Order: sequence, then C-alpha cells, then structure tokens
Amino acid sequence: MVERGVSSSRRAAVHPIPVWRRAAYGLCTCAFLLVALESSLYLGGIERVPEHRDPYVSFAGRRPLFVASGPAGKWRVTAPERRRYFNAQQFLAEKPLGGKRIFCLGGSTTYGHPYDDRTSFCGWLRALLTEVDPENRWEVVNAGGISYASYRVAALMEELGDLSPDVFIVLTGHNEFLEARSYPRLLQHLPSSVLGLASLASSSRSFALVHRVLHGSGAEQAPGVARLPMEVDALLDHSIGLSAYTRDDERRSGVLAHFELNLRRMEGLARSVGAELLWVVPASNLRDCAPFKSAFDPALSESEQQSLSKRVLLARTAQAAGRYALAAARWSDVLELDPAYSEALYQLGHVQFLRGHEDEARALWSRARDTDVCPLRAPSGFQAAIHDVARESGSMLVDFPLLLERLAEQRSYPASPGAELFLDHVHPTPEVHGILAEAILGELVRTGRVQASRPLEASIREKVQAAIATARSPRQEGIALRNLAKVLSWAGKTPEAARLARQAIQTLGPDAESAFILGAAALEREDDRAAQRWFTRTLELDPNYAKAHTNLGIVLGRLGDRTGARTHYDAALSIEPASASALYQRAGLAFDEGDYVGAIRDYEQAAALDPDDLESRVELARTLFRSGDRAGAFRAYRRLERLPGLRADERHRVRHLARELGL
Repeated sequence: MVERGVSSSRRAAVHPIPVWRRAAYGLCTCAFLLVALESSLYLGGIERVPEHRDPYVSFAGRRPLFVASGPAGKWRVTAPERRRYFNAQQFLAEKPLGGKRIFCLGGSTTYGHPYDDRTSFCGWLRALLTEVDPENRWEVVNAGGISYASYRVAALMEELGDLSPDVFIVLTGHNEFLEARSYPRLLQHLPSSVLGLASLASSSRSFALVHRVLHGSGAEQAPGVARLPMEVDALLDHSIGLSAYTRDDERRSGVLAHFELNLRRMEGLARSVGAELLWVVPASNLRDCAPFKSAFDPALSESEQQSLSKRVLLARTAQAAGRYALAAARWSDVLELDPAYSEALYQLGHVQFLRGHEDEARALWSRARDTDVCPLRAPSGFQAAIHDVARESGSMLVDFPLLLERLAEQRSYPASPGAELFLDHVHPTPEVHGILAEAILGELVRTGRVQASRPLEASIREKVQAAIATARSPRQEGIALRNLAKVLSWAGKTPEAARLARQAIQTLGPDAESAFILGAAALEREDDRAAQRWFTRTLELDPNYAKAHTNLGIVLGRLGDRTGARTHYDAALSIEPASASALYQRAGLAFDEGDYVGAIRDYEQAAALDPDDLESRVELARTLFRSGDRAGAFRAYRRLERLPGLRADERHRVRHLARELGL
C-alpha cells in the first residue's frame, strides 16, 4: 500500500507533455529537416524535375509555344510549327511598365474553334478591357490548344510562368479522355488531399534526388508514367476510332483523380509566379447532342444483353411513331436493366421533354452526358472538381453552365442548352463567347483585379460586337462549318457532320472536304450510288485526295466493279504509300480473286503500319491458312493471341479465328 502511495505521489508530481504538443514538436522537427534538406540540395545544384511534377504523364520532348521574334527578340510570337494547335499570337517580351498580362488556357473552346482567337472569349475580353479600362495596357494572350487536356495545359502553364503573367484564365475538362493512358489502381481511390500532397512532393528537390538515384539523370521513363508525344495523339485519330472506348468505371475514376491533381498543380504554379487564377467551369450542349457512344454493361450476361437489344428496338420504334408515353415506358424498361445505358437516358430525356416534363428531361440529358462511353463533354464530376478547387483555394470562378441556364431562362430557350447556344457538342457560338467574356470581365471587376473606369454600357457592347462580326467573312463562315463537320465526322457522328457539310457547300460552293464527308455519310448508311457520286465529286475537285480514292474503291467493289476498285486503291497508294486502309482494302480484293500472295503482302504492310489494326492481323492469318501455309497461319495466330490489352470483342474475334483455323 505504501509503495503504491509513493508511486502515486511521484506520478502526481510529474507533468507529462500533452500529446498534441509532442505531435507539434515532431511536425516542427520534420519541417525543419525538410527545409534544411531542400536548402542543401539547392546549394548543391540539384534542380527540380519539372516533367515529373505530374507523376502520371510525361512528354517525349518539349518545344516552346512562344519564341523570340523581331529586332533584338523584342516580341514573343507563337512558334510556327505549333500553329496547327494554337492561334498566332504576338506580345512584347518585356511587359510594359504598368501593363497587365492575361494568359487564357484550355482546349479548343479557348482557342475559339471552329473560328479563331478573334471570335473566342479571349478576343472578346481583349476588346472589352480596352473599352472599360483604357488607362491600363491589358494584354490578353490566347494560349488555348486544340484537343489539349488538363495535363497538357498544366505543362504549358509552367512555360508561361516565365512570361510575367498577372492572371491565368483556364477552361478545361472536355479533352481528358482523348489520349490513351492508364493509371495505377491506387490513384483511383486516393482522396484529393493526398493527391495534392503528391503533386507538391513531386515538385521538390528531394523528389528530384530520389528520382535520380532510382532512375538516373537521363530521360529514362519512370515506371507507371505514360509517355505521350509532344502534341496530341487522339484515340479517334487511330483506325480503331470509337472502338477504343469501352465502359470502364475504374479508368473513369483514374482520369477524374488525375484531373483533380492537375487542377491543384495549376493552382500551385499560378501562386509560385504571383499570378491570379480564374477558372471557367466547362459547359456543353446537352439537349441537341446525343452521346458519342453507348454500350451495354459488360457485367450483363449474353441473354441479358439480347433482352436489352430487343427493349431498345421497341423503344426506338415507339418513339419514331410518335407514341411518346409508350416510348417513355420502353426506355424506362431499358434503364431498369442497365441504368447507365447512355442512349436510353438521352432518348428518354427527349421523350419526356416532348411530354412537357422539362426538369426530368434536363436531369436525364445530364446523366446521358455523364455516362457517354466516349466522353468528349466534361462530365459533372469534372465540373464539381473545379468548383471544389476554386472554393478551397479562393480563386476566381465563372460558372459557365449556370450562366447559360440563366441566359436560356431570359430568352425562353427550351430546357437545357442546345443548338441555339452551341455550334456542336462543346463549341459555343461567337455570341455566347461574348457573353462568357462579359461574365469573366465582371468577375475580374468584382474581385478588384480590373479597375473599370467606364461601365459596360450597351454602346460598348454594340461597338465590340460590330468589331467581332467583321472578323468573319462568308468564306470564313463556310470554312468554320466545314471544320465542325470534320470534327463530328472524326468523332463518329456522321449524320450531324453531313448536315454541317451541306451548309458549308451552300456557303463555300464546291468543296472537296465537304463532299468527302457527305460521301462518308452515304457509305455508312449503305447508299452506294450516293456515295459514288460524292466521292467522284471529291476527286473532281481534288484528284490527290487519297482517302476519297480508297472509299470510292470500296463503293465500286460493293457495286461489282473490281477493276475500278483496284484502280482507285492503287491511286490512293501512289499518293499515300503508308495508307494502311488502302492496303487493307486492296488485300481483301486480292483475297477474293484468289491472289493470296498479293493479299499476304498487303496485309503484312497494313499491319506493320498500324499497330492498332487487329483486322489486318486476323485476315493475314486467314489468308496464310487459305494459301496452304498452315505453319505461317499458326505463327500469325500466336502473335495475335499474345497481343496485350485486347478488348472483350477483340478476344472474341481471335477465338473465332482459332475455330476457323481448326486450332
């Protein structure tokens, strides 16, 4: 008892350090050591590794966007070799005393596609600032890159940080799924706070030292980092096109996590150079743009998918007949079995809109965009991420979708934003660019970044609007329509592309590219005579249009004119010897004629030219087998079997080939 009493009294006399204070001491010690380490590495000449500030993407080289020009390099201009993706811009290398410089970043919306900088929100903002704040010299530089996703925008922001920016305006989110890349599974489940810390750590000198130790000081590729070309390599540019897109919730999670990481990287980059950041939440055409691709849930059994196909057919039939109540019930049946089937969501939205249920239609169209298997419009999760980052950092923000909803209410437009505000799926009309520019100017004034000495009156709006309107001639309008048609055709939306191509021809007159798009639309709907007329017209206008030769060969082959088909395949290859499509088609013609030697030669060349071309490899194995070279067919099959990353439909194709070859 006494011993316990003594122990108790001793314990009572001791004043232990509280847990929170011990934790604080530990954190301070760690912070001190990290600062000391970073300082030592700085003095030791260890540089940060800019390319690895993004832990998941690197690029095969860098080329500056803006290069020196004029006497003594007085100006910075857009590098000529990058004007395929960027507007031609010019500004002083040394920012004038008292001048203010804004860089606008993002994808093709920022660029001003299908027009250019002059009708983009950047061009409007430049003109508006000149009117409302004439005392200051505002430079608004359009650095929007066509098809640029957030990871490319962030890399570009690093370069622009050395050019004295005052404000970065960023509109990004539509292009996150354009390029092929994959993520570690861990990334898809990390909270945003951890991703922010990862971004911060990757920009430290300590990270650079560890990277050198593990991977050397050269340009070796770090494990798990996707190495992308210097400029955009869109999946839709490859022969597989839309086939590259499948329902993959894990990949979507990874892309969203990477997007959030890049938003935080951009916040840090802006702060590091003392620049302000204004986010524009991306908006898109919900009402008049169907999903680019719909697909059934791969987890469904074959019998369930067959049942879904029947339900979809019944729903389409009822809708086409104008029986909207029945169509609504049929589309609801589809969604009961597959709630994320995007076509059903989109079409049910239209049915409900026609029945007067606008709120429900709006929600369905939003879900259709979010479940699009080929997401070329920023899903709502990406919009929410921008809101979150702006709120957490205190950055300026313009909510573009909300702006358009209010505009639609003012003008009594029906339901969600549609064709009256957008030229296609994401590109606003020039007028809407102007409305967005006014909202951006309003945010800059509200937050004190712009001291407007003149109010934005109707006379100023009319003056700027008239100046912007003169930037477009009828020919430029026609070219813009043709460019939009090309984008939609590229993305697989052939009927919409054909509509715009017809408008382009009405404005431009005879035009080879527009005629080609109309031919492609006819070919897709198997109207061979119309396709023949349009491809023939294309070649009358441009005899060196290789793709038109190939497609006209396909049409003539369908119509039984093998000699004509071969003539056009040969013409395509004389113009473009590396045309995998023309080689594939000519090989098929040779196979049908029993010329296995010629078919094998062309299939081998086509497969060598296009690593994504499964069909050429399948047909090569079949042709080798038919020619009697069973050993060669077996080797070709084994190469197919070992191809990495085959999709479910491709694996089914390979299994079918094995049965055909008796393997």
